Amino acid sequence: MKHAVFLSLFLISSFWLRAQSFQQTTGLDDYGPVEGVFVHENIILASVSNKLYRSDDSGLSFTYVPVNGKDVTPRCFAMIDDVIILGGINEDRIYRSLDNGLTWESACNGCPEIFGYPAAVPFTADTLNGSFYMSGTNFIRKSSDLGLTWETMDIDGMCLDISNTGGELWATPGGNLYKSSDEGASWVDVPDDGLFFSNSSQDVLVSEGRIFVATALAAGNGLYVSDDNGSTYSTNGNMSVAESILKVNSTLYVTHFGGLSKSIDNGVSWTLIEGIGGFGPYNGDMAYDGTEKIWFSSGNGLFWYNVNTEEIGSYPFPIGMVTEVSLSDDYTFGTQGGKLFRSANAGNSWENITSKLSSSDVQIRDVYADGQDVYVLANVDFIPTYFSSADEGESFQSITLSGVGYMNQVLSFNPVIIASNNGLFVSSDNGLSFTQANLFDIDGNDVDDKFQAQKLSQNGNSIFASGSKGMAYSHDKGVSWKYISITGIAQFSGWENRLVRNRSNSFPPFVLEESTDGGVTWEAILGIETQYEGPEFMWIMNDTLYTQNDQDAWEQPGQIMSLSETDDEWGTSEAHGVIPSQIISAEATADGRMIFGTREASAWVSFANSSVSVNDLAIQNALVYPNPAEDNIRIKGDEFKKSEAIIYNALGVSVLKFSDTTDMDVSSLKSGVYFIKLQNESGVVKLQFVKR
Repeated sequence: MKHAVFLSLFLISSFWLRAQSFQQTTGLDDYGPVEGVFVHENIILASVSNKLYRSDDSGLSFTYVPVNGKDVTPRCFAMIDDVIILGGINEDRIYRSLDNGLTWESACNGCPEIFGYPAAVPFTADTLNGSFYMSGTNFIRKSSDLGLTWETMDIDGMCLDISNTGGELWATPGGNLYKSSDEGASWVDVPDDGLFFSNSSQDVLVSEGRIFVATALAAGNGLYVSDDNGSTYSTNGNMSVAESILKVNSTLYVTHFGGLSKSIDNGVSWTLIEGIGGFGPYNGDMAYDGTEKIWFSSGNGLFWYNVNTEEIGSYPFPIGMVTEVSLSDDYTFGTQGGKLFRSANAGNSWENITSKLSSSDVQIRDVYADGQDVYVLANVDFIPTYFSSADEGESFQSITLSGVGYMNQVLSFNPVIIASNNGLFVSSDNGLSFTQANLFDIDGNDVDDKFQAQKLSQNGNSIFASGSKGMAYSHDKGVSWKYISITGIAQFSGWENRLVRNRSNSFPPFVLEESTDGGVTWEAILGIETQYEGPEFMWIMNDTLYTQNDQDAWEQPGQIMSLSETDDEWGTSEAHGVIPSQIISAEATADGRMIFGTREASAWVSFANSSVSVNDLAIQNALVYPNPAEDNIRIKGDEFKKSEAIIYNALGVSVLKFSDTTDMDVSSLKSGVYFIKLQNESGVVKLQFVKR
């Protein structure tokens, strides 16, 4: 519904602070998260990565469909009679189909001028009285001839939503609310009580006189409701980052950061539907088939919910982000689209080993490897199941878990710990049995709140857990736990005497905060209250906390920053390295290696030790500048100015060669990450740069 999010993977060695060498790997299906979904009778269209997939059997199977011979990153759909329109990011932006999505033609007469190329990005589409309406980056447009031509409307601004609700058009340009009672000919500014930040309003629904507004705000402020036609608003349902609102019969449904919630009393009370993970940002689209199923797009694939039987399901082939990664002694493990993959060559090729777990329908939730042991969380025929292997995935044993609910992450270093929507579960017998952890607040009182644990982090004997309602920590390997109730926590980590949390009041930005008194008081150390915007992800390696600069405010986007337990300031020297893709997952192993997951691409990429000798002194003195580069690059460091230089792309293919590094013309290269191999009598050095 919003932006498609893709994931790549980096494998990084303990040598990463000095010698960077990337290599793109192959073998996993080129699928990304499902962003948008459209349903009409037995036809389902899904936006996956930058491609369109189509099902004509109600989701039992899907096939790839090029859009007018291209991949256009579909964003939104709408239908009138037998005409379906599609809004996409690339090429002509607007397409239409007259045969239920089998073939597509451009439907964009006047689009370059009307939609404001090249920046125009469609967000949502709807219909009213035989006309199509579409909103997006700084535009709202209308087509009265089934998508052949489009006309401007007297309302503009970044518009995340346009909806036909109750026969009126509602739109959110600039994050404000507008409605039209004359098919878009005129618009009225609806009061919003000053509550909505610019560009945060994402969906609008009017039901029985109540105005519901889904926003990108966190901390329980995702959904607002007004009972006085917009004069005043109040939060509704304690949801964070609400994406979409849908009414089926008399029941309301909302997708949000914590999952899917429904209300049978027009928003007076809400119930979280167990078994469906969180949505957003940039997915959570909903479509009703008109009879029984609501289909949902998510970062982990395409799901459905039966409104009559309350059954939950998903379609059978792997579309989803590479959500989890881990390393054993000899293998790299990863999950994608509910399947488990294993690589014996650092990600150059992959083997689907899901069938080694069970012959039934298996949906993998998480994998964690340590030495020869591999631990897997999965739903087998929708039943939560824990798997363990002592031979690096050749064979598995399993136990069925009762009372665990929706499982999110597993961590094992004796004990085994599972984070789930029903809390934390601990096993001291290597997974033969699990008991739910008892949580106590900072004052030592029992915690009655249901802790929906989502993410785990470990540093020494300390374990940190974060979830939609709070965070918990243990400094004795899970024997005893302290719990802090707070919303908007994305991650939680740190040391025994210094806690660090990643908090978001809105999505984004994030702010990193620390506590040195066990969580009683907190102080910002990186984020909206400091010099730079906070990052989305942080991780611990070798007792050091790392995060990544991926904001425009920083001098070098992608720069890695570090903080030890005793540091007062973040380290930001060039030695920490630069990864130009946004890191969103990482895991360290005992030998110092790390795996990174990023949002930048749908391929898997490894970052490994250089196989050539490296002169340490030269590494300290050699530097590529400018970086990122547009036309020419140079090498800083006198001993390598007269070196032979070979430039490689991310696949390891040589693309340019220079005999003098004083001034190297790289203007012919496409945008991306490249690597320079320098060689002279002093030794061999490999450096990295980004071509804009």
